[in-house]
This record gives sequence, structure tokens and C-alpha cells, in this order.
Amino acid sequence: MPQEFNLTAARNETDSRLAHAAAATYPGVNGTDAAAAAAAGADDAALVPRDVWSPEIFSPNARDVWTAGSTVAVRWDTADPPGEVTSYAGRVLLGRSSVTDVCAEHPLAEGFNLTQGSVKVKVPAVKPSNHYFVVLIGDSGNRSPSFTILGRPLVDW
Repeated sequence: MPQEFNLTAARNETDSRLAHAAAATYPGVNGTDAAAAAAAGADDAALVPRDVWSPEIFSPNARDVWTAGSTVAVRWDTADPPGEVTSYAGRVLLGRSSVTDVCAEHPLAEGFNLTQGSVKVKVPAVKPSNHYFVVLIGDSGNRSPSFTILGRPLVDW
């Protein structure tokens, strides 16, 4: 019996192979960026290596429970920053349910230095749920595990 052809799987495999091959051709450059540049016919001079710092978030974690109105610390790993960081200015956003549901209009904190390893934030009065997460943004973005916020909601987003 003939095997069914899966176009999406074939494209993903081709994209992956192209990214790996391009990364080998352009060392120090993100594989996806290198693949795109190679496909566009870029020469070596047009490609600039980028260091991306995406530190692991230690807190909040899946066991944490925040209470609306309290002050808590968001903590992350600072042990291994790359040699060159695009920006040390950090920003912490609160999200719920999925990575696309982030409240960017009301950051929990911003303008702090990523090398600090932590920042204190006031927990907003949001709908109680165990599907919240924080996103740490600076040189790159990083998402915490889901955690719980309890309290009386003033904001439902």
C-alpha cells in the first residue's frame, strides 16, 4: 500500500535541513536567520552573528501561588550571559492561558537591568486562575511555567 504524502512534514524537514546546512555555512549565526539569508542570496559580509540571552525563570514556578495586591519577586538565572547582549533593559509581562495572551499594555516591571537576577512586582487584581505565567523580555523573551494567582478580580482580560 502506498504511503500517504504529508506536505507539511516534508516542508518542515526541508526547512530544518536548510537551517542546519546554512548554520554550518555561516557559523555563529542563528540557523533560521542563516537559512533565510542563504535563500535570499546574501553574502558572508551581510550576516552578523547574534548572541541571544534567554535566561531561565526560577520564580514564579508551577508550585507558586501569588495573591492579588501582594509584592513578589520574579527571579531568573544570570549565570551565563552571552559575550555581547543587545539590551540589558528588562521588562516583565503577565500572561494567561497561552503564549499569545500577554498583557503588554501593563507590564509588571520595566527598565531594570537583566543582570540583577530579580525584580519585585505588585501582583495585579486579576481573575483567579492557575494558568498565569510571566514573560521576561530583554535581549530575548523567556516564559515561566504556569502558576496560580488568587484574590478578588478587578481586571478580567
